[in-house]
Amino acid sequence: MKKKTFEEAFSELENLTSNMENENLELEKYLEYYKKANELITFCEKLLSNASQKITNIN
Repeated sequence: MKKKTFEEAFSELENLTSNMENENLELEKYLEYYKKANELITFCEKLLSNASQKITNIN
């Protein structure tokens, strides 16, 4: 499995949150989406932090 880009992860996160807001989900499905969303948020935050550090190092 290839590693996700920031854009792919963010798009997946947007889809998950939209589904959580707009669908009538059973609790187990909601918790599954919530867990995946948290993983994606952590992944995106890490990529943004790394990018910020690279920018700081350039300056």
